[in-house]
Amino acid sequence: MTGVKIAVIGAGSIAWSSTLIRDLCVTPGLYGSTVYLMDINEERLKLVHSLATRYAREVKADIRFEKTMDRREAIRDADFVINSAMAMGHSYYEEMRRVSEEHGYYRGI
Repeated sequence: MTGVKIAVIGAGSIAWSSTLIRDLCVTPGLYGSTVYLMDINEERLKLVHSLATRYAREVKADIRFEKTMDRREAIRDADFVINSAMAMGHSYYEEMRRVSEEHGYYRGI
């Protein structure tokens, strides 16, 4: 298969993105592809990009990872777009967790 461009919007979740990165890297049919990781949180984006490039190198996956905070750049000419962005952001999620725990619900949301 010829390489494709995959854009991942909201790639700053280390838990979710690490699973996706692993799945991409162990799929030989995607070798030669470029994955654009996009997030609005620069710190999270750098962490996920570092994880992705290191993992791809260690498992010898021929996949290139790029990072950007510009959604348009990420999706420009993309063959596939994966949207994993939290609609209300991480602060909303944390507030929901706090309120849930305040009422005795400790199993996560």
